[in-house]
Amino acid sequence: MAAAGLPSSGASTLSKNITDEEGTRWVIIGICLNKVLTPSPRKVLGIEIPKWYQTLVKPPVEIDKQTSGKFLKNLSPSTIKLNYDSINNNIAHKSVKIYDYAVKDPLSLAKVFVKPIMASFSGFDHTMDTSAVLSVMCEAKPFIVCGVDVLAKKVRSNVRNKWAHCDFSQWTEPVFQTALNDIESLVKTIGLTKAEEQTFLHDIDKWQTIE
Repeated sequence: MAAAGLPSSGASTLSKNITDEEGTRWVIIGICLNKVLTPSPRKVLGIEIPKWYQTLVKPPVEIDKQTSGKFLKNLSPSTIKLNYDSINNNIAHKSVKIYDYAVKDPLSLAKVFVKPIMASFSGFDHTMDTSAVLSVMCEAKPFIVCGVDVLAKKVRSNVRNKWAHCDFSQWTEPVFQTALNDIESLVKTIGLTKAEEQTFLHDIDKWQTIE
């Protein structure tokens, strides 16, 4: 058993170093989330968020010209409150009255959907972690209108957040297989090319059986 970017002995080494099967499953889910899954939706975000941004800079929204007197509190169809703390170094200010509310680029548009602690990414690249990727996909319009947000929320809640709590005992075989299936279902809906999707599924398949 092996995974993308790891030597062929990588998985067996993990199994030897972790004595319980639940712990091994936890490690594998971490690899599948952070190394196998995240690059794919990251790439899609890098395409869809700039396209959406171009519609938002036009009247009547003009999101790049927002001021403290006139700014959006949320971006429909999402209902979450936008985090202006996450852009323009606003978090350094003591009062929201002096915040810079102008969303000046597509990356800033992504950042208003995440908390400041998650907004340190500098591109739709390796600096954008799994939590940030999923959070944006859960709330950005391009992913809500096609139903991707439902699967993104499922993966974030049932897979990523559960994995982050590091409770090995939760990772029974049924939970492990369900998590992998949820990850696969998300990737199949985000608009990858057939070749990209097949490469992803091949990488996931390498981790289906714990040795």
